[in-house]
Amino acid sequence: MSNIPIAVDRLNQFVIDLTQKAGLPEEQARILSDTLIEADLKGIRTHGMLRLPIYVKRMETGAVNVKEEMAVVREAGTVRQLDARNGLGQVACFRGMGLAIARAEEFGLGACGVFNSNHCGALGYYTDLATEKKMIGIMTTNVFPLMAPKGGKEKVVGNNPLALSVPRREGPPITYDVATSTVSYGKVLTFLRRGEKIPLDWVLDGKGLPTDNPEELISRRGSMTPFAGHKGYGLAFVLEILAGVLTGAAFGQGLHSLYDADHFAGLGQFLMAINIENFMEPEVFFQRLEEWINEVKFSPLAADSSEILVPGELEQRSKRENMETGLVYDEALLKEIDLLAEKYSMEPLGKK
Repeated sequence: MSNIPIAVDRLNQFVIDLTQKAGLPEEQARILSDTLIEADLKGIRTHGMLRLPIYVKRMETGAVNVKEEMAVVREAGTVRQLDARNGLGQVACFRGMGLAIARAEEFGLGACGVFNSNHCGALGYYTDLATEKKMIGIMTTNVFPLMAPKGGKEKVVGNNPLALSVPRREGPPITYDVATSTVSYGKVLTFLRRGEKIPLDWVLDGKGLPTDNPEELISRRGSMTPFAGHKGYGLAFVLEILAGVLTGAAFGQGLHSLYDADHFAGLGQFLMAINIENFMEPEVFFQRLEEWINEVKFSPLAADSSEILVPGELEQRSKRENMETGLVYDEALLKEIDLLAEKYSMEPLGKK
């Protein structure tokens, strides 16, 4: 069953059908499917189909609300505040960026704060939505505490990610999307699933010492390391202010894990759109942007390097290749997903 290429169209319809059977309205099922598949196409496997089983489980337990409509609860100038009402984070962020874009079309800048939300997957998906309108998109979300602060040993800070996307005159955008931990939680989870050890700089054990055992993070008292030490910790700290404190969402220890299927997550997200034409003529911006890209990409190479990439370029290359060949999944994940298919009387995804 392993290494079976699955066509994107088939995968998309499977996710839509499965999540609708689990109670998700069709529009929301399509948004969820698009975000998961887009992540896998770009090679961000930690935020794609790997997360589908836990999303479905949270729908089944009621930890994700699939019935009550999200609502804008505050409107003030360029700002909107969206109560996600414990709905899917993917849907809340899709709508939140839409609200921010609408404000930016009118005022030049637009922002949306989301609260009572859930895990939303890879942030670059939502910032890229702004680039479709030739705007710059910025976003952060808070995360259940996974990191100890610099000098500490207890998990009190999320590995809160940051994404920024910039449109180009033609072709895919520049997209920077990174968590504030050394690696993502999903990557550690992937090593655990494979029964492999992790590098010593990824995780600390319950005493705050380096460990190569992924189990220390997943089911014990271990914590993730912030990237670049105090710099990653400091960035995660201030992003929590934007995504949690400012939006009215829960923050810090008030949040619940994606894998705690019996509790609402309580996450918050902060999304912003910047209308380029309010700063300068778009064509002038795009010309200046290409000059900057070329200055970096075609600068002298290091002795062991064959190419310089700009943010998002590798992911777009992966997407083009995967669209042609189909996506390949490991046997363990396919078995897990096919158990869901059986539960909902669907044809297995892993069937050749």
